[in-house]
Amino acid sequence: MPWLVKALLLAMKTKRGRELLFAGGLGAIEIARSDRARQLYTKAWEAAAAPRPRQKAAKLARNAVAKVKR
Repeated sequence: MPWLVKALLLAMKTKRGRELLFAGGLGAIEIARSDRARQLYTKAWEAAAAPRPRQKAAKLARNAVAKVKR
């Protein structure tokens, strides 16, 4: 991860690099606001809010705690 920060700092040193970072940021925002992205966000939210996965996660957590206490 430090190499990513170093690359961003290096890109910010030049005018062209700043322009590219700005354009990339705008593109990422545009993609995140697209209809397809909104559908995927909704689907992921529904999956996370469903009671069955939450119950399974709770059971896994209880089992992990029990194994650690042994």
